[in-house]
Amino acid sequence: MKKRKAIFFDFDGTINDIRELAYSNLVLVLEERGYRFDRKKLFHLLGDKMDVIFRELKLPKKDMGAIRNEFYERMIKSIKKNGTRTCSSIDPLRELKKEYDLVIVSNSEMRLIDISMKKLGIRKLFKEVCSAEMFSVKNVELKKLFRKYGMKSRESIFVGDRFSDAVFAKKAGCISVIVHNRCSWSTLEEVLQVRPNFIVKDFEELAKVVKKIYR
Repeated sequence: MKKRKAIFFDFDGTINDIRELAYSNLVLVLEERGYRFDRKKLFHLLGDKMDVIFRELKLPKKDMGAIRNEFYERMIKSIKKNGTRTCSSIDPLRELKKEYDLVIVSNSEMRLIDISMKKLGIRKLFKEVCSAEMFSVKNVELKKLFRKYGMKSRESIFVGDRFSDAVFAKKAGCISVIVHNRCSWSTLEEVLQVRPNFIVKDFEELAKVVKKIYR
């Protein structure tokens, strides 16, 4: 029997629409602790790991653990109470799942991914979830996953929303697909600058790209 191929996905901004929630909660946590920081720069950094955000904002690393925990606690509490939503219809992903294994590779922590998936009712869509606690950088983790799923880098697909997702895909040697719509965490201009292989607006267009690549 022919081995199933896999498709690899970022989560926040690609599947889960929580950019504004993440930004507002992180701003509150930092301001309540008396930190001064560039809000515009913080917004631009959203989607990176917390250590990258701290380094770029020049915040004291010693406080990172406490701030990370408070941030995630606020996020989880809000999602439990108010729920969340997908960035676009996930029906095409349900169709893709019939032919491919869908795998999450996210800079978010598992506790936030878990509660978001539960609220969205999509946990069973995904074969595996790789969260921030499990790897250092996405491109290294992607290469490990390609080997695990018996795929060559050049025939693998990583789907994200940030310009950095396209960069990680290139470093991993795979095909980059950027979903750009209302909840993307990078501007179209930023995405175009790194030249991903494909730019789509939703998962319906993604499904067409996947069929084109894996035909």
